[in-house]
Amino acid sequence: MALNLRAKMPASITLIVLDVNDKAMKRFVEENEAAAEILGADAGSMQIEIAQNAREVADKSVCGKEMPKFLFHWLSCFIKSVRVVANRVFRVFLLPAFHLQKS
Repeated sequence: MALNLRAKMPASITLIVLDVNDKAMKRFVEENEAAAEILGADAGSMQIEIAQNAREVADKSVCGKEMPKFLFHWLSCFIKSVRVVANRVFRVFLLPAFHLQKS
């Protein structure tokens, strides 16, 4: 499965892997090198790094640094949409009920 993931990624991106089985990670790196030779990739492309712990993966990943920005944006959009829906519910359902109670 990891080879399929590596094959679908652009060759310029370095894949950082971490697994509890060291032999499996080393075998994956060897299989990737063989696949790179078959595909005729450059020496610096299709790189794979083996991480020692999850912290190292998070520090080296690009997505991990961009994720807080994305989450903040998503949360702000969600809050805005909740406000819009709540405002519409108040206008359509609750406001007429208040007027009926005053009469």
